[in-house]
Amino acid sequence: MDNRTKRVGLFFPILLVGIGLFLLLINLDLLQGTTRENLLMYWPVLLILAGLDGLWRREGVVWNLVVLGLGALLLLGNLGYLAVRALPLLTRIWPILLVAIGIDIAFGRNRTGWMGVLRVGLGVLLVGVIFWLAVAFPLAVGTRVVDFEQTIDDAESASIEFRVIGGRVKLAAGATEDQLLAGQAVLPRYSSLAPVYSSPVNGKSSLRLGVENGNNLLAGDQSAYEYDFKLSSSLPIDLIAELVVGEFTLDLSDTQVQRVETELALGAQTLTIPCNDGLVVEMEQALGSVTLNVPEGCDVTIRLDNALVNTSIPAGWQRTDDLVTNPAAPTGAGKVEIRIGVAV
Repeated sequence: MDNRTKRVGLFFPILLVGIGLFLLLINLDLLQGTTRENLLMYWPVLLILAGLDGLWRREGVVWNLVVLGLGALLLLGNLGYLAVRALPLLTRIWPILLVAIGIDIAFGRNRTGWMGVLRVGLGVLLVGVIFWLAVAFPLAVGTRVVDFEQTIDDAESASIEFRVIGGRVKLAAGATEDQLLAGQAVLPRYSSLAPVYSSPVNGKSSLRLGVENGNNLLAGDQSAYEYDFKLSSSLPIDLIAELVVGEFTLDLSDTQVQRVETELALGAQTLTIPCNDGLVVEMEQALGSVTLNVPEGCDVTIRLDNALVNTSIPAGWQRTDDLVTNPAAPTGAGKVEIRIGVAV
């Protein structure tokens, strides 16, 4: 007879605390993306909590270890570390879940001695098998190529916002005379571009380009998703480009950009700018590397807002505290203001 007191479950108390902290971080803008996008990313934490709660309450070992391991695996997939998606994985490995339940039933409530050790060993073995299947036979999301074009539409200037979650983004001059932005994107199979365009008001048009079902970008290899677009060189443009994970390669040297704002959470960004008089550039990055290419002879002032960062500047340039300038810039050269903020 088992006289041990049944432990009170911790799942719901921890869940409430976690949801409260989660919503607080979103309200304070400390988490990227919308509430829906974050829920789609972090929902496997529920499986991890359920597995830990089951182990705490001693309601089976093998099943709860498998649930915990499955949650960890799906979370790694959502974060982009593994090419794993929930539904395709479960359609492949669901018989393992039956095996886990069967083992727990067969061993009953016997948790002592070598029986308990054997159950833990079998649970860990099944988790290892699930991870091996996910890595050895990756469940690719699949990709599709999407073409895009937006005409100038008689605009005299334009504002372009480019906001995506993951991938490699390339923007450069090269659009045809009547195009504001044109190119193609390689997206997950079930995602599509979601443009929002506004016709010129007082001569200025606006275009915001994102991805519908953007949470699919969190699955699989981020380098598989690419954006290659050409910008107009014939009119002034304000450009905002935001990316959570991946690479930015922005060659704006032959454009008439007047303002450029880039933001990247994790990855690398390379920005080549023109010497347009009055150009303002702001580059933000949490973790990774930033490379800025400036035309020779341009009158540039760079403010560095960096934490744990090593910074290298060209020979002949001058740095005073967090201010970098080009003393050799000729009189009358285009004046450009730049701020670079990098955390690590």
